[in-house]
Amino acid sequence: MSYNNAYWVKRKRKYKFFTFILLLFLTTLVFYTDIDQNSGAFCTQCHAMQPQKLTWQASSHENTGCAKCHVEEGLDGTIELFQDLARYAYREATNTYMNPIRLFTRVEDDQCLICHNTDREVSSMGDIYIPHQLHYDSRVSCEACHKSVAHGGIARRGETRAGSTWDEERAARAMAWENTAAPMDDCMQCHFRRRASVECAACHTGLNLPGYHQFADFNWNHGAAVRNDLEGCNICHGYAGTRLMEVDENTSIKRYARENTFCVDCHRQTPPSHETRWTVRHGDYATSGSGQEGCMVCHDNRDTGEIRVTRSSCGQCHPSPHTPGFQNKHYPDLTASSRPTQSCYMCHSANNCTSCHREN
Repeated sequence: MSYNNAYWVKRKRKYKFFTFILLLFLTTLVFYTDIDQNSGAFCTQCHAMQPQKLTWQASSHENTGCAKCHVEEGLDGTIELFQDLARYAYREATNTYMNPIRLFTRVEDDQCLICHNTDREVSSMGDIYIPHQLHYDSRVSCEACHKSVAHGGIARRGETRAGSTWDEERAARAMAWENTAAPMDDCMQCHFRRRASVECAACHTGLNLPGYHQFADFNWNHGAAVRNDLEGCNICHGYAGTRLMEVDENTSIKRYARENTFCVDCHRQTPPSHETRWTVRHGDYATSGSGQEGCMVCHDNRDTGEIRVTRSSCGQCHPSPHTPGFQNKHYPDLTASSRPTQSCYMCHSANNCTSCHREN
């Protein structure tokens, strides 16, 4: 009799244990399914997640739950999710979470490919041509270009510290196109690093060139257009390296042309005008109209050691009678002067000055 009691007690314990495991499994399954289907509502219950919630709702992924992107599929992903949830709950309860909140694990391509495929060649951004399959085969991750698509990169910009101050209007501003699209700087850095083409036509299918590009003399007479609209030129031609050159109304065109490799590649080539008796004829050009200004884009009065375009300088054939730094020693002081004035002729012959310097 005692043996039978012990047997049934043991069986009841096993039954209770397996019942507990089954209930735990079913609870976990229901809980996980709820998170998977309603992850947006679940994840945003914490005040700290308000910026992420609002930017997600203003994004193109508003109908895609958080778990679709941030939870790995399968048992490993589920276990990791519950570990994270326990840690997050503790941090929220003890007010010890990191501020600003940042995600230190990347969204893997497999998560993106649940919904997307690599057959899409044309993006929604105007004339840009994106061969996704080529990028995928070259091991360029989805996140490399699209890391800001769901939240606008707010954490990287440090905008999530005061989460309680966020509202829908601020979220809409944070999700503006310039915050969600891949910066062209990123594209250029990647192309330079991988030795891929950096030609405009490699990515853009419908370039709208300014009207003055169509002029027959544009290649050798584009200086006027540059002087009128350097910032416009810089939008397309400003990638001298991996980042767009910075220009404003005070930028020296000469300095810009010497630092921009796009300009230098052409300026290093001898212009057609320089090939026939140019040494004899160049004086007329240099002293007429804006000719001298054009010369100085490539040439200096004296050799400065800068070989970005050419080392040929005026001083090689026309040595200056002035010693270096004479302006500082001259009386009256000439450091603020660049052209001769009437006061010069009180001591000097006008011909001596104007043979090299122009009054206007």
